[in-house]
Amino acid sequence: MKRVTIYSFVTILFSILPGMLMAQVPNAGFETWTSGEPDGWWTGYSNMLGTASVTKSSDAHSGSGALRGEVISVSGSVISPTVIAGNFMGGFAYASRSGSLTGYYKFVPSGSAADEFQVDVIMYKGSWISGAIGAGDFSTTSSAASYTKFTIPIEYINEQTPDSAYILVTVSGPGGSDPQVGTYYILDDVAFGEATGVADRPGNTPAVFKLNQNYPNPFNPTTHVSFTVPSSGTAMLKVYNIMGQEITTLFNRAVSGGNLYDAEFDGRGLSSGIYLARLQFTSTTGKVMQSVTKMVLAK
Repeated sequence: MKRVTIYSFVTILFSILPGMLMAQVPNAGFETWTSGEPDGWWTGYSNMLGTASVTKSSDAHSGSGALRGEVISVSGSVISPTVIAGNFMGGFAYASRSGSLTGYYKFVPSGSAADEFQVDVIMYKGSWISGAIGAGDFSTTSSAASYTKFTIPIEYINEQTPDSAYILVTVSGPGGSDPQVGTYYILDDVAFGEATGVADRPGNTPAVFKLNQNYPNPFNPTTHVSFTVPSSGTAMLKVYNIMGQEITTLFNRAVSGGNLYDAEFDGRGLSSGIYLARLQFTSTTGKVMQSVTKMVLAK
C-alpha cells in the first residue's frame, strides 16, 4: 500500500493562549469533542481524508468518553491514528517538573500483526526545537483487551522547569513499516504524575544506552535526535528512508557514558514520509548495541 504523503493539514492547528499555564493534560479524559475532534488534541491526517481513524468511544476508563484510534486505509493509503496533545508544532503550555506521565489504554493488534502502540512525552523550555530538558516513552506490542495503566518516567537533563509539554500517541508497524489495517487502541485519563523517586542528575543523564524519540515528531523541516550511551566508545547515528536506503550520517565519533548527545536532521529536499534513525554504539571492549526509531517528515 502506498503511504500518505499529503500534509497540508499543518494549517489546522490548535492555538495556545499566550502565557496560559495548564495544570494538567488538556481534555485528559476525552470528555469533550467538537465536530468529531477531541478538544485540545490534534488529530492531523488521521481525520482529514474523509474517513476518521480517531473517534470518540463510550468504552471509557472513567467518565463517559475515551479516544479510539484505529488503523484504516483510504484510497490505498494506510492511515495510522496519530494524536498530539495541544498544538502539532508545539504541544501545550505546562510549567511543572512532573516525574511521570500516566494513562490507561486498550490495544488490539489486527490478526497476528506485531504492531506497536507508542506514547512519547517531551518536556521543554522556550524552543521546541532545541529546548528539550526531559523526555520519556512507552511502547508495547502486547495485546491489552482490558484497560491497562502505563507509567512513563520522565528523565531530566538539567534543573530547569519546563514551560511546555509535547505528548504524541501513535501506532507503527514492525521496523517502522505500515501497521495493519484494523489495529486499534483506546486511550483515557492521561495525566502527569508526581516525582517517581528517581533523583535527577543535574548536568548529566543516566549512563544507559538509549535512542530517544526525535523531537518534534512529526517534523518540518528539521528535527533533533538525542541519545545516551552506557560507557566510552564510538557512536554512529544514521538516517535511512523506509526502503532501507541511507540518507545521511548525523553523528560518528567517540562518546562517553553519562552525557546527552544531540544531532539535528534537516529534511529539506526530501519527500514527506517515514524515515528511520539508527544508532549503533561500539564500546571500548567491543560490545555492539543498536537501536532504531521512526521519524515522520510532514511537509
